[in-house]
Amino acid sequence: MKDKFQVTIPTKIREELGLQVGDLLEADVQGNTIVLKPQMVVERVKAFERFQELLSDVHERNKNISDEEILEDVLETIQEVRKEKRKRA
Repeated sequence: MKDKFQVTIPTKIREELGLQVGDLLEADVQGNTIVLKPQMVVERVKAFERFQELLSDVHERNKNISDEEILEDVLETIQEVRKEKRKRA
C-alpha cells in the first residue's frame, strides 16, 4: 500500500479485465477480503439515444409485430440479463 492508501493492481489482472487508467472500481468488504469490481459508466443521454436507435431498428425489421410484443420481449431480455448479473455477483 502506498501513500494515500493507493494500491497497485498486477498487470495480469488489469489486462484480463481490460482495466484502463481512469476506470472506476467499486470496493466491497467480504469477511477479511477486499473485493474490487470494475464499474461501467454510461452517459445516460448517449445510452438512451443508442437504445432508441436499436429499438427503431428492431421495429423496422419487425413491422408485423405489435409494439406491445416488442416491449414484452425487451423487458424479458432485460430481466434475463439482470438474473445473470446476480448469479455472477
